[in-house]
Amino acid sequence: MSSTFDTPTKPRRGNGITTPTRRGGSGRVLTDVIVDLGFIDRGTMDLDGQTDYDRTTKSSLVGNVFLRGPSYSRTTKPIYLRTNGPAQLVYGSHVYVDDNYAPEWGTADTSVVSQTGGTLSGLLSTSTMPVWNSGLTLRKTANNAVYNRVLSYAGARPNDRDSADKRVISHVKNRNGSIINCVSSNGSTRCNKNAGGWPVLAQNRRAATLPSNYNSTASNGYTNLENWLHSLDLQVQGLTSSSSPTAAPSLSAQ
Repeated sequence: MSSTFDTPTKPRRGNGITTPTRRGGSGRVLTDVIVDLGFIDRGTMDLDGQTDYDRTTKSSLVGNVFLRGPSYSRTTKPIYLRTNGPAQLVYGSHVYVDDNYAPEWGTADTSVVSQTGGTLSGLLSTSTMPVWNSGLTLRKTANNAVYNRVLSYAGARPNDRDSADKRVISHVKNRNGSIINCVSSNGSTRCNKNAGGWPVLAQNRRAATLPSNYNSTASNGYTNLENWLHSLDLQVQGLTSSSSPTAAPSLSAQ
């Protein structure tokens, strides 16, 4: 597969990230909450389907929630497929859509999609995925399943979030905040929209005691060391797994 990207399970706001853009190759956008791009707080469009050098593109767009926030400026549908003008998609491209939700447009598979220059034959599908990976777990948008999952488990340490992560989660829940231009103010009008500077985070040191026989392979195929590391990762995610030790070794703070 060429030029592949995934955006699983994370809330997105238009601050400092680019609207997902397909320009050839294959990719998936799944189980996402998108704010202020066309992602939660849609600034322009949420997903911009286009191409470079007349390359075909194949995309599977499944289980995404598109919400408007204070900074949205366009009323286009969230999945924006260019079928005319510069960078227009070419014949042979395929886009599969299923279970994507935007409150303004409803839940019908094609209701969240616009083709800018009219229908391109064979482009849009609701029955056959042109690209996928086995082993992915999909969440449904119904009953806020995707929304709640993303807000519960987004970020590197959802069980121990820093101030920046907490701010983003709060903005998504309360539909406030806005797209920012700068990390901090520099006296310019442009940087009046800023994040208030880099957060100051506590520095922590922990003494770790490795598991015994750490190079031995456990019944699940991982080494004892790998299972121990997995369990630490699951701890900060707020998750547990039967494939890892039931509890991580205690860590003493120094």
